[in-house]
Amino acid sequence: MGEDQCSLFSPDFNRSIHIEARADRLSSDAGALLLRQLMERLGYTALFRKHLSDARDPDRVTHPFRSCCAPCC
Repeated sequence: MGEDQCSLFSPDFNRSIHIEARADRLSSDAGALLLRQLMERLGYTALFRKHLSDARDPDRVTHPFRSCCAPCC
């Protein structure tokens, strides 16, 4: 029947994601998306990538440190 939907926003890092407020489908994981969006808008992800260094042996690295800090950047 008539579903009440309220589209709140789509995060800048991935516009295919749409955050909606719906009583029938709630997830506690949405807080991570909101936190990531806030960190990107405040410039924290760029700051982390700039100031944190990776001391691992480059020949043994499977996942680069920068991709772990901010997978989209």
